[in-house]
Amino acid sequence: KNGVSVIQLTGWTKEGMDGSLPCHDVDPRQGTYEELKDAIRQLEEMGVHVVLYCKFVFGDMRSEWYKKELYKHTSKDIYGVEHCFNGYAYDRPAMIMGANTHRLAIMCMNDKRWRDICLNEVRKFIELGASGLLFDETTNHAGNEYCFDETHGHPVPAAEYAGDVLFAKEMRALAKEMGREDFLLAGEALPALYRPHYDLSYFRFF
Repeated sequence: KNGVSVIQLTGWTKEGMDGSLPCHDVDPRQGTYEELKDAIRQLEEMGVHVVLYCKFVFGDMRSEWYKKELYKHTSKDIYGVEHCFNGYAYDRPAMIMGANTHRLAIMCMNDKRWRDICLNEVRKFIELGASGLLFDETTNHAGNEYCFDETHGHPVPAAEYAGDVLFAKEMRALAKEMGREDFLLAGEALPALYRPHYDLSYFRFF
């Protein structure tokens, strides 16, 4: 009615925006997977495209998944220490005080096993019937630009930006494999190296 043709859906995943990364399951507080899939179907049939917010450069260090498996895929410094940062403090008092922010590990985008985990998450977006995804903080490695982990199967050290490009190519290939060559890949503030592999980007000015 008002000419809105695209909706970017943020906070739809478990624990909301930036919660439980890299898990992109539907947050049960907002309904079920099937309910979201049906809502997306209705919107797409109306001509309103749905773009799902996502993030794949971090791992939530609080999660059991991280403690049991994902820690293996963390980007490491030259001393073998995992790269991480304190996470984001939004608008809740406890977070602003730093009491319960989600500690996030910087994951190694050159680790094929990590990229495969993330691709399984991307598959969910395509199966939900969305028109595309917006990959937030596509290039944000929190200043940790090289991984020195010798168990990841990459040259040591490996530049994380190279892994970012590999992941973009793999997302594109996955969409094609699933019959969705029209699936939109959008990313935040993409430098020139990334742009051939994405359809859309935006920039921030401070």
